[in-house]
Amino acid sequence: MIESEWPGADGPLAEHIERETRQRLAAYRSAPRDVAEHYAHEREVQRGGYSRRQLIELIQNAADQIAGAERPAAGGRIEVRLTADCLYCADDGDRLSQDGVTALMHARLGTKRGGPHIGRFGIGFKSILRFSDHPAIFSRGGGIQWDADEAARRIRDVVPDAEQFPVLRLAASADAAGEARRDPVLAELMQWAQNIVRLPLVNRPDDEASTVQLAHQLSSFEPEFLLFVPHVQRLDLIDEHGKISRTRAFSVARNGSAGDVLELRSAGRSSRWRMFTRQHHLSDAARADSRAPEGVREMQISWAAPLDPRTTEMRFWAYFPTSAPSLVRGILNAPWETDDSRATVLLENRCNEE
Repeated sequence: MIESEWPGADGPLAEHIERETRQRLAAYRSAPRDVAEHYAHEREVQRGGYSRRQLIELIQNAADQIAGAERPAAGGRIEVRLTADCLYCADDGDRLSQDGVTALMHARLGTKRGGPHIGRFGIGFKSILRFSDHPAIFSRGGGIQWDADEAARRIRDVVPDAEQFPVLRLAASADAAGEARRDPVLAELMQWAQNIVRLPLVNRPDDEASTVQLAHQLSSFEPEFLLFVPHVQRLDLIDEHGKISRTRAFSVARNGSAGDVLELRSAGRSSRWRMFTRQHHLSDAARADSRAPEGVREMQISWAAPLDPRTTEMRFWAYFPTSAPSLVRGILNAPWETDDSRATVLLENRCNEE
């Protein structure tokens, strides 16, 4: 059975997860005010600029996992599936590593440093707490899961007067094979995926239903994302939470002598684009005015020029669409400096000016 290829709760990452959790509890005992600070940070991510970017952040993380793997020529695959109870995001990228676990259990310790990776800081994943109290990641390298109630119990043991509790700072290893026996969707995704994020959904009393919000994110996702991730060929967005199942299937074919002519296929339609790229070497002044990771001196800017005269897109993208209009037909994509919403490009910024 395919489940035998997946490690159980005593897999390679289990010891590392337990060690990180013990160290965090010891730190809370020594510095109890960190509990409130870490809770506030998770709350800020859920309600701030990332509050409606859960799908984008999951797809971004999946694309970065694929970028980190040795890919076959055909490219990678991502599938997102929404059911009445859970949201799943699966990819066939690089397996979850110890560094990845550490980044997930901390803030601003992202492992991505330039290159083909989209994310920088590893913060966006925390936005999923808006919809789930028991998120988990199952990987052929080992699994990790979080539990809001268990985190509160364990933190209260070392900080008895704590009133609010972070979730993602404490974790446990996850048993993919055991969960697959109870979860047919997970078992199906395990047939091909390397990593699967599963979010059991909850509804907050002061918020719109989780399935409604996530269904909207699925239906409004813009497929041009695939133009800027050459390591991803296929993206399927499947909404099964209602009576009628809806699938948005996207793929991209790369043609031309340099692979710079792209055909984007979506819902039986296709559009053709010509891709131009350039590496910009950042000046010292721009690096000082940028949130670029330490050591990154170059950033790539891409222009996706539409070959279809009916295409009217004229915007700046930061791998995902921003609200900034462009005077150039097509899409200008780069890791622009944006505000906290990740949707507004900062105008008075030396890095962007260059």
